[in-house]
Amino acid sequence: MSMGYVLKEGFAGFARTKLASVTSVIALTLAVILLSVLGRFAFNTYLLAQSVRASIDVEVFLMDIDDRRTASIKEEIRNFDIVESLTYISKDSAAVIFRQEFGTEGSSLADLNFLPAS
Repeated sequence: MSMGYVLKEGFAGFARTKLASVTSVIALTLAVILLSVLGRFAFNTYLLAQSVRASIDVEVFLMDIDDRRTASIKEEIRNFDIVESLTYISKDSAAVIFRQEFGTEGSSLADLNFLPAS
């Protein structure tokens, strides 16, 4: 059998059975479109989950405790596998940051020493 004969008979079959041919082509087209939409949705969901995972920040506020206990808490947190970085902010540093962000309006509140270490 030659390739020309196969193609000619294939298209002749489409002409002989118009309804079945159109129905099967439409069904296959819809199946491919639905699979591609589902694949794109799954990929976008994966990218969104990765983005959310990368942007999670956790702040731990410490009550008034001594420096030795603070150091042990920092070491415990640092030992977790999921911790990528650790930044300690003392009460004094928190007051400076508060003054920078709120300017003169918040300066009276920063003097109250209500900001915890974190």
